[in-house]
Formats: sequence, C-alpha cells, structure tokens
Amino acid sequence: MSDGSSPSPVPEETILEIGPILVGALLSWMLLGISTVQLYIYHVSFPNDRRLIQAAVYVIYLLDIFQSIVAASQAWQFLVAGWGRHINLEFPGWTFTALPIVSSLVSLGVQTFYAWRVWQLGRWRVVPCIIILTALISAGAACAVAIRFAFTRSIASLHATSAFIPAILWLGAAAVADILIMSSMLYLLYAVKQRTRPFERSEFVVNRLIKLTVETGSACAVSALVQLGLFSGMPRTNVHLVLALVLSKVYSNALMTSLNARCPKSFSPETTSRTRSVGFMSRRSQSISRRQLASPSLPPVAIHITQEVASDRDQTDDKDMQHWEIEMDDVPSPMEQTTRGRMQSAKTPAL
Repeated sequence: MSDGSSPSPVPEETILEIGPILVGALLSWMLLGISTVQLYIYHVSFPNDRRLIQAAVYVIYLLDIFQSIVAASQAWQFLVAGWGRHINLEFPGWTFTALPIVSSLVSLGVQTFYAWRVWQLGRWRVVPCIIILTALISAGAACAVAIRFAFTRSIASLHATSAFIPAILWLGAAAVADILIMSSMLYLLYAVKQRTRPFERSEFVVNRLIKLTVETGSACAVSALVQLGLFSGMPRTNVHLVLALVLSKVYSNALMTSLNARCPKSFSPETTSRTRSVGFMSRRSQSISRRQLASPSLPPVAIHITQEVASDRDQTDDKDMQHWEIEMDDVPSPMEQTTRGRMQSAKTPAL
C-alpha cells in the first residue's frame, strides 16, 4: 500500500538549469520558421539583388538551421538522454561549443551589412570602420569562449576568469556595435528628414527607414545586453542560455526585415480609370441638313469610353527597386543636400 507521502518537489536550482534549455530550443525553432517565411519573401521579391547580398542571406539562413539543430541536440541531451544524470548538466557535450561561434558569425555578417548601409547613406569612413572593428572583436571573443569550453566542456568554467572576460567582451562589444549602428543611422536619417519638404516621397522613405532602424537596432542591442546581464547577474543558473540559443535568430531576422521592407505593403491590384470622349454620328444624322444640325434642339451625340487599367503596385510603395542601393538613392545624403543648398543659394540673384 502507498504510504500517502507526496513526492518531493523539483528543486528550483534544477528548474533554472533545465528549463532555459527547453525554452530556448522552442524559441529557436519558432524563430527559424519566421526566418523561413522571410527568406521565401526575399527569394520571390528580389531575385536581382547583388550576388554578395544574396549569398550572405542564404549563408546566414544555413547557419540558423545549424544553430536550431544544435539547440534541439542540447534539449535532447539535457531532458532525455541525460535525464536523472546531473553530470550531463555540467558537461553538455561538444555541440555546446557551436553556440557562440554561430552567433558571432551571424552577428558579424549582419553588423557588416549595416556598416555598409551607414557608409552608403553618409559616405562616412571612420564610423563604419569602427563598427566592423567592434564586430570583429565580438566575434573573436566568442571564438575564445568556444575554445575555452572545448577544453573544459563544463558550463561552470564559463564563469571562470579566463572565460568570463571573453564572454563579457563578446556580448558587450556586440551591444556597442548595435547601438553605434542605430545611433549613426538615426543621425543620418534625421539630418535628411530636416531638409526634405513635407509630403514628399523622400519624407515617406525616411520615416519608414527611421522606424525600421529603431525596431531592428533596439532588438539586437537589447538581446545582447539582456543576455550579458543574465550571464553576469545569475551565474549559478542557465537562464542566459534562453537568449544564447536565439541570439543568432534575432540578428538574421533583423537583416531579413531590412531587406524585405522594400516590398509593397499591399499586393492588391490598383485600378486606374481613364475616360475619353469620342464623337459619333450615324448615317441617319448625316442626312440632316446643316440647318437642322445647327438647331439647339438636336444636341450632338457623344460616347464616353472608360478604360480601367489594373496595376499590382501600391502608390505609396511604388519604388521599382532591384538593388538595395536604389532604396538609398531615394534618400539624398546630408552632404549631397548641403551641396545642393549651396548651389541653389549661389544661383539665387541678389535683391
């Protein structure tokens, strides 16, 4: 017979060690589905983009798939194969080494793309170089963390001094690069917005880019900072692994969102009506004398032909873009606007 004693509850420490792995793996596969939809939209909408951009998109997507497989492997290792074996929580296996490497490679590619955007819009050289240098430092520190874990294969060793400093440098440098990208883009776009006239097409493009920059830049920076805070503030738990398992997905979706933002908001056909009047005179009316034709009681006969033309584009998003630089060509850089203003002021005659 049963003694009626209830089983002891699972310790909170165990929950904080196992639970984040499950949550991170589920979020990783969910975001992979979003990335798949984004990739399909990009593949269908922009087949004529630059080869380098297309290659970067597909390589990042393949890295996302690999990262999701690693996340599933970790969840299996913790929750199934290693169930009841506490040693598996301390030594998760070689697949854990791939997490910082994949995340750093994806973030490096995305941050390099945004550095190119900053150079294209502002024609700056120093700021894009600083962004790329910071991204390289972050990627190098992530590789150092992976190498350290490859030798120890212990999660607890990540909080040792030899691995803790590279981990802080990895996440901190990534957040600095994201904040620098977002602030540079906002500065350039607001400088352009102040010189554009209201209700112009350029103003719409600038407002859209500002909104997109804030959304994607803040998502990447906040994710890196939150993971950094959880890693340093809760060293005895695996809560930071929730973001570690999805950090690469945040960067890849930010890139996909930036590229797919060129798509029209609505794919519903647009109908344009054109009306023209054509004079018509029947044979019977031809026999009428000029006197009767001039009479006001016999008005001329007219036929109105209405022609409707269906278009698949939205007037608001009619951009005809094949490459990303066309998007940026719609927005003149602050240097170009300053030069144009000086030329216009020079052409204006003195009163």
